[in-house]
Amino acid sequence: ERCELSETKSILKNGGRKSRAGSIVRRGSGSSAGRRGSTGNVGREEVSGNVGGTSDYAIKESTLEFLSIVFRLLKKPLILSLDDLQWADRLSLEMLQFLLCDRELENVMVVCSFRSNEVDEDHPFFKVMVDAENVRDRIHSTKDEGNRDIASVQRIDLYNLSPAIIGNFISDCIRKEPDEVATLTEVVYQKTMGNIFFVKHAIEELVRKNALYYDMMSFEWQWSVDKVQLSNFMSDDVVETIKSKLQELPLPMQKMVIAMSYIPNALDASILKKIMHGEEFCMEEEGEVTTLLQEASNEGMIIYSVENQTYNIAHDRIRQASREFMAIEERDDLLIRISQVLSTVRQTSQSEWCLYVAVDNLNSIPPEKTDQGDLAKLNFQASKLAQKRGAATRENELLRRGQKCLERSEIHWKEYEFTLHIYNAAIVSEYSLGHLTDAMPLIEAVLENARSLDDKFIDHLNKVLCQCEATRDYDIGTEECAKVLKMYGYDFPLSPTKADIMKEEVLLNIVLRNRPYS
Repeated sequence: ERCELSETKSILKNGGRKSRAGSIVRRGSGSSAGRRGSTGNVGREEVSGNVGGTSDYAIKESTLEFLSIVFRLLKKPLILSLDDLQWADRLSLEMLQFLLCDRELENVMVVCSFRSNEVDEDHPFFKVMVDAENVRDRIHSTKDEGNRDIASVQRIDLYNLSPAIIGNFISDCIRKEPDEVATLTEVVYQKTMGNIFFVKHAIEELVRKNALYYDMMSFEWQWSVDKVQLSNFMSDDVVETIKSKLQELPLPMQKMVIAMSYIPNALDASILKKIMHGEEFCMEEEGEVTTLLQEASNEGMIIYSVENQTYNIAHDRIRQASREFMAIEERDDLLIRISQVLSTVRQTSQSEWCLYVAVDNLNSIPPEKTDQGDLAKLNFQASKLAQKRGAATRENELLRRGQKCLERSEIHWKEYEFTLHIYNAAIVSEYSLGHLTDAMPLIEAVLENARSLDDKFIDHLNKVLCQCEATRDYDIGTEECAKVLKMYGYDFPLSPTKADIMKEEVLLNIVLRNRPYS
């Protein structure tokens, strides 16, 4: 164990670049990604100074190595629960597939939860499941007591609750016997089909509309309408139900829940106070926010994590309803306000997610409502964070957005150094991902607008690399390189004669002062 722990520390200290074989890449060194990685990193060193770079594959390898060491040290298997995988991004699913399909990963159980009605055969997570089943069942299947095969990957369908269970739930809520609430149960079940989240909000909606009420004379819950009327009191989907609940909330609480719906991360009270403070949010005192958070938690709209002391939206349907509740014009002003606060928080803390959320929110707003030059710079800052984390696709997306913002701004090529940096970074990113056709227009733009040969050098190199990679015609590359060398004062003959060779030998001997080549 001491040896393994020291190995773990070594991996962490070296940025996770060690593999089982003692090298960065253990498998698949002949892939196209590996082939492009070396040339792509040359340009990246020149543009951003990130010598060596970090490939997606190296990150997967180091993560697998680290987890394997941790799992081997545990006396009991570790259980990892991953929820809502129908929404997982491509890179996360690639990482999950890489881990689940590794033959050496043991002493762990991974529980993957997803909505089966949102994952069909074309969904990326479907392929992850199929590959994991094919690989792990082939090497890890076991036998039960009856000598029957037990698959190491199993699918378990979780269905909505039955009418009987919904009836028991409703009877517990209003303190009546199940047979007394049979009519109410039937109506609620027909609307919700046993979805417990929908059931809870449907009952709350009946109470808000006074269809279900507490009789102070008889001290019990009552309803005085028939099935049809009860059904009419309930919305047909849970999002509309939540919207009607939002409508009944106090205006400050409405605005707070809506603001939180545009921030995917958990928030502490200090950030919320900064967002909510001001006349536009009906907040004069910061202390009011703490009270509102408690009330919103009591209403079931947000949840509070005691361990992390943070708040988050309680359910994705609440997030969806909250976003749809506000008019587009008001939404844009809110997103600008949120982004301004998060950008300030990012400058005073280590919360990198603040910059990501701020940039994503501002990118979703119509261009005429934001300063495109400032937004281009924010996208560039966020892309550098993504690069440090090895998120190549995310880096590329941010650079492309930043470049588009820059083209729409007044600082395009007026702030020369920044424009040159973002274009060069975007070119290297496109080339590294194999987007050769996307890289060429960016290269041409730099070659047309760069002020000196030195500023154009990297782009001449990237142009040759893209042409060779796209056509596999390296003669063209040789000719292009000769042209570039001529610009810099090196006349390199493509078909050297005997005289050319003798001339170079004489010049070489002069430089060496007749010393041997060695």
